[in-house]
Amino acid sequence: MADISTEELERIEREYHSGSDNIKPIQEFSKPEDLYDELIASIRKYHPSTDITLIEKAYHVAFEAHKGQVRKSGEAYIIHPLCVAIILAELELDKETIAAGLLHDVLEDTVMTEEQMREEFGDEVLLLVDGVTKLQHLHLTDNIKNPKDKNADRLEMQAENLRKMFLAMAKDIRVIMIKLADRPSPANSGREPIHIPCDIVIVAIGQDIVSDFYAIMGDLYHIKKMNVEAYAAYDSALVYKENNIGALNNYAYYLSVERKNLDKAEEMSYRTVKAEPTNGTYLDTYAWILFEKGKYVEAKIYIDQAMQNDGSKSSVVVEHCGDIYYMNGDREKALEYWQQAEKLSKEPPQEGSEERSEKELNLLRKKIVQKKYFAE
Repeated sequence: MADISTEELERIEREYHSGSDNIKPIQEFSKPEDLYDELIASIRKYHPSTDITLIEKAYHVAFEAHKGQVRKSGEAYIIHPLCVAIILAELELDKETIAAGLLHDVLEDTVMTEEQMREEFGDEVLLLVDGVTKLQHLHLTDNIKNPKDKNADRLEMQAENLRKMFLAMAKDIRVIMIKLADRPSPANSGREPIHIPCDIVIVAIGQDIVSDFYAIMGDLYHIKKMNVEAYAAYDSALVYKENNIGALNNYAYYLSVERKNLDKAEEMSYRTVKAEPTNGTYLDTYAWILFEKGKYVEAKIYIDQAMQNDGSKSSVVVEHCGDIYYMNGDREKALEYWQQAEKLSKEPPQEGSEERSEKELNLLRKKIVQKKYFAE
């Protein structure tokens, strides 16, 4: 069985606290209002036009629910959920997750009921808050001094705790995001960092879920533009499940965008196409890798298949189609595809897709104006 170090698992949690320059540390504030202003400012940075009504409502409900409650330090309790919400905002998560971060202790520590929360905030926020509430009492530690002297009951409890956490993650990854944000930084709290014994992880949840966990972390690292960490996470995902199709596709595509290890990217992408030959996303990835390797005729075969399998709805896939047709000598058709890609870019992105960056759109417009392919 493949093994994984405790340190590597700890690295995941540290990303959400002090281990990444992408997430700034939470400062101490004397007033909840200051923290709330900081939260809204953080949200506005990555989504200036978002409707914050849900977050405003969550803050006011949490404020009233926790009124009069203080921590051992004498600090108003509302400070803690505000800090959790700010961490989630720094990770650029959606408004439902941030609202759940503000409310994550309300069900357990106040008189508010699940039904009341559902009426006020809907099923999605309730699902997240309820998931975090069920994880509140998990104790994850590997402070067994002698690995050969393992108490069976303790191991069973550890396995059950981990099973609950990873099953919650499988249901909605945002539950784990809130859970990690809820855990105070060891540097500030004096608590020991989390330690998860690798053998318990595998026994508790199975290799498939461990693989999916690393694949999700790879996606998150890539969103944060931490590509080295993303590739390491994908490698770990494939150690535990070598045919994790989602990890193979994303890993291969991101390598091709950077024009790195194209042979490896081609091999991984080919496996996804063999597994799901009518998946437009996987066909596009494979076509693009072939394009980057200069195999333009082969690339055209697969991009045509991608277009026949919902690829024509994606601005990125249609632009790829134009690029591949251009390099195959059909410049008139290439221009048509580029123009179609520009029109699609003005529509809301497909589910699971990101909005195209201004840099990408400027390059697309340059191709259209000059009727010529330009590499990124």
